[in-house]
Amino acid sequence: MYKINKRGDTFSFKYRDENGIERRHTCKKSVKNLQDAEKEQISFLAEQQQITEIAKTNKTDINTLLWSVFCKKFMEFSKSRKSAPEADQRVINLINKYYPDMKYFKELTRERIREFLALRKKENKEDNTINRDLHSIKSMWTFAVDPQELNLNHRNEAKGIEEFAVEPVRKDKYFTQEQITIIETKIESSRITILCWLMIHLALRLKEAVNVKWVHIDLNNKVAKIYPFKTKRKNPRPVQVPLDDELTNYLANLKHTSEYVCGGDYTDKKARGSLSKIIKERFAELGVGGTAHTCRHTYISHAIMNGVKDNLIMRWARLKKIEMLQVYGHLSPDFETATANQIYNNTAAFKLEAIEKQIRLLLVKRRELRQKTPKSAQIATN
Repeated sequence: MYKINKRGDTFSFKYRDENGIERRHTCKKSVKNLQDAEKEQISFLAEQQQITEIAKTNKTDINTLLWSVFCKKFMEFSKSRKSAPEADQRVINLINKYYPDMKYFKELTRERIREFLALRKKENKEDNTINRDLHSIKSMWTFAVDPQELNLNHRNEAKGIEEFAVEPVRKDKYFTQEQITIIETKIESSRITILCWLMIHLALRLKEAVNVKWVHIDLNNKVAKIYPFKTKRKNPRPVQVPLDDELTNYLANLKHTSEYVCGGDYTDKKARGSLSKIIKERFAELGVGGTAHTCRHTYISHAIMNGVKDNLIMRWARLKKIEMLQVYGHLSPDFETATANQIYNNTAAFKLEAIEKQIRLLLVKRRELRQKTPKSAQIATN
């Protein structure tokens, strides 16, 4: 066991990871004396020893599997396989809050899971939120008993626990041209209007819209630099998104009252949360429905219906996977009907044949001109 060092008010000690590499662990901020540091060192080294054994033997015992070790393994799985690992981490933090003395993973029994859901209910959490928490716990047990993962020889404690019945909430998937006009002209708050313009015309999330600064807008070249929100990079590169004429003219007439285009600093999470609620209320008052994120769906849906190429939509909307176009792209019934009508409509084929015929004629004329032109003139022109 390595010696515990103290630097200022912080305690730390060395250890070897599962690969035998020497590293240093810094104790929690709550550790204020040497005795607490020794306790943390003992528990941490016990966890590290178990992680090393699992890595070497590839065997896990349900009776000795520490809760903290399971959480680390599960979060590694969640970060590599899931699109929103922060939801699983939030549930783990809640379990640690409600059951601070839980030592082994096997203590997450069916009774305790139901008790956890009841506690969330007492906190007046919505049924949708509680169901999401239950989904994370079910993922934990599925990961634990899956033969391809931890392969614990134990029953799935979360199996059979039903979710709360929730009525499906109808949301508008995207805004029509008429609804876009209402949003851009009828909202009284100038800052909300600016944010809506940015989200609708640049496919922005609300967090991206509030972060747009005037230095990111190039009105001369009609381009905006958008910094991606969902990325693991510390210093992400901006994506250049073209400004349409409507947005360019709108931004050109705005006064620069702040470094941010929306006119104020709403980068704080709480301020952004209140903005999201206000936007949803304003949309309901105008009778268009939807939320702030519906604006992003609107941009992508209209881009698809107007025949913009998939690679351009993905670049401008900062989409990494082609599958996301199926999530964001919503087609109107009129568009689907018009597209279906083209299946047996031969006018497009006739147009294509006419174009090909015209190209062939141009090639023939070009060949004739080359034959008439002397070789010396051809070399000069080349």
